[in-house]
This record gives sequence, C-alpha cells and structure tokens, in this order.
Amino acid sequence: MALYIRNLIDRAGTAVIGIPVIVLCALQGGWVFSFLVIGIILLALYELFNMLRQMDYSPLMIGGALISITVSMAFTVMQIYQAVAGIFLLIGLALTLELFLNRRRVFINSLITLGGVVYIGLLNSLLLIRNHPFLEINGSMAGGLLVLLLFTVLWSFDISAYVFGSAMGKHPLFSRISPGKSWEGSIMGLIFSTLTAFIFRTLFLNSLPLVHTLGLALTVGITGQLGDLVESLFKREALIKDSSRLLPGHGGILDRFDSTIFAAPSFYAYLIFFGI
Repeated sequence: MALYIRNLIDRAGTAVIGIPVIVLCALQGGWVFSFLVIGIILLALYELFNMLRQMDYSPLMIGGALISITVSMAFTVMQIYQAVAGIFLLIGLALTLELFLNRRRVFINSLITLGGVVYIGLLNSLLLIRNHPFLEINGSMAGGLLVLLLFTVLWSFDISAYVFGSAMGKHPLFSRISPGKSWEGSIMGLIFSTLTAFIFRTLFLNSLPLVHTLGLALTVGITGQLGDLVESLFKREALIKDSSRLLPGHGGILDRFDSTIFAAPSFYAYLIFFGI
C-alpha cells in the first residue's frame, strides 16, 4: 500500500510539471508545439534504441534522429511533398553509414532503425491534429483544443484504469504481456475517459457533435491501450521494467507516450474519415 501511495505521489508530481507545458504548447501551436513534439520523439527514439541495444541490435542513433527531425519539420510546415525527396535522401545516407561501420547484421540493423523511426514517428500525428481545420471553429486554438481533447482522454483513462485496476482488478487483461493490467481497470478507464471527453466537449468544444465525442473517446481509449500493450511487449523482450527513469512515477518518455503513439494517428484518421 505504501508503494502504491508513493507511486501516485510521484505520478502527480510529474503531472504538475508536464501537463501545463503540454497545454501551453498545444494552445500556442506553431513552432513552439513542433519543438515540443520533436523533443518527445527524439527522447522516445533514444529510449527505444537503447532498448533494442539490450536485445543485441545496433540501430543507427544519429541517422534515425536526423530522419525523425526531417519528418517532423515536414509535418510542421505542411509541405509534405516537397520534403519527400529530402526524407528519402536522409534514409539513404543513414543506410550508407553502415558501409563505414564494421558491424554484424547490417540489413537487420538498418531495418530496425527505419522501423523505430516509423513507430515513434507516429507521434507526428499530433502535428497534423494541431493543424487540422476543424469545420465548426474558425480560431487558431481549435487544433490545440483537439490535441488537448486527445490528451485529456488518455490521461483520464490512464489515471482511472490505474486506480480502479489497483483497487479492484481481478481478471488480467493480457497476462502474458502485462500482468498488472486488468479488465476491471480497462472498463473503468473507458467509462471515466468517455465522461471526461463529454465534460471537455461541453466546456471547450461544444461544436463537436456528441456522437463524435463518443466515437473519439472510444477510439482513443481502445487504441491508446493497445499502444501501451505493444510497448510492454517490447520491454518484456528487453527484460526491463521502464524505458528509462526520466519521469518519476512514469518511467521514461516512451512509457508516458506509448499510448499516444497509437491513439494520435487513430484520432486523426477519425477526423479525416468522418470529415470533422
């Protein structure tokens, strides 16, 4: 019980610092939000590559970072097609580096590098959401509010699933990958995160139809949990508990944003598919 309370305190302390930063940057938008996303991507990529090194792989740190930065900047300026040639060039340069490194499993290492960049690069969906022209709101903060809706649902799900799962969880959700997660925590997480989405919509996004509020909340809750499980699978294979110890109570940046990696592109796909 004491460990449980201590973990909650650590989580709360990290949230007190992290949440205002994300809120302010999301509302500000532009390069401020882009730099925040790029920073998160680079830290998450570093943690992922360190994890892969513990599995005896050798991803290209610098090459992967350069590709990630280029992709994020392309999404920021919204000139995707103009940046494609530069991205492909950097991919070629990153792979060319293997010519000068005397290492085993060159092909595998190259594929792992690009795979890691693609996996973590899904966080660039946050930039697309921030720049999304929400139909019913003609304000510069509309995209920022959509980003905050996404994070509000994720945070609410994480907190409620953790609290209720710890207090009443009896049926493992996926014991082979993450024994600590339960069906009880997952269901309560979906319920409370959906309620939180409706409250957020009432206060800040009342032009968002109620049916799409429900749809987005369920999409984020379900896909976010899948993202968490996928990262747990990686950590189990690497025989580690956390991706790093950067964030007290949460582990590393990758631990904190693993659910966002799946939830953000799903959120954006929902907006596009339903023409919101």
